[in-house]
Amino acid sequence: MSKKIIDRYIWLIETVAKAGEDGISFKDINKRWCRTELSGKESYPLRTFHNHRNEISDIFNIDIVCNPVFNTYYVDVKKLRRIRSKSNKLLLSFLAGLVGDDGFCADEFDEPKEDVKTQNIVEPETVEPKIIEPKIVEPKEEKLPEIAKESYPAEWDNNPIEIQIQVYEQIKEIIKLEPIHPSQRELSKTAKSLIISLMIEPTESFKQLVMSYGEQMEIISPNSLRKEITDMFGSAVKRYTETKPAKKKKDEKNDGIIELW
Repeated sequence: MSKKIIDRYIWLIETVAKAGEDGISFKDINKRWCRTELSGKESYPLRTFHNHRNEISDIFNIDIVCNPVFNTYYVDVKKLRRIRSKSNKLLLSFLAGLVGDDGFCADEFDEPKEDVKTQNIVEPETVEPKIIEPKIVEPKEEKLPEIAKESYPAEWDNNPIEIQIQVYEQIKEIIKLEPIHPSQRELSKTAKSLIISLMIEPTESFKQLVMSYGEQMEIISPNSLRKEITDMFGSAVKRYTETKPAKKKKDEKNDGIIELW
């Protein structure tokens, strides 16, 4: 793994950790990224951002979590408290200074020391400490097929939020082979359905896409979008169930008006 890649990971962890529990939006992350030398004066692609989140989780066991309510990202400090890996001790101390958490320091991740008797203790020989380099896992290759930017509306990337969708057996294999968006991630699956996550803006074109799949696609979250799609389907059903007035046609023989039932 190159130093450049590691620098990017550390920059992302530092940027998100400094935001604290309130988190930081991807839009603000991208603005700060563009002001760094690491960016090369190029924007932070949304797909690359999600890849970096997954790789940081695999390598450092640190989760950058999305808050779907405010559409922001934050470091999961509660999970950091449960980490027992000494190889991460230096990084954990660094994060503790960023989040300012009282009592959260690298010492609490040391393994407990056993009590020993003070009598008849033989002093061990002095041994030079052995430095163990942390094992770095190479980033996983992206499993999803490549998606061309032109294959979905550009407006979906403007103000993305996390959307969870359940797709059913008739289309679940199609959705796996032909993802809706580059940010698509598989959360869980059964024999009859698949739950995926997307990071997009729920524009009108996206809502029409969801409705086009009918009963084979269901919005799980956020609840506001689920309710909106439900209302749209309700309006459509109402149009088909309303009683229409009978049509009238002119009688050709007596120029009268008769009703056709």
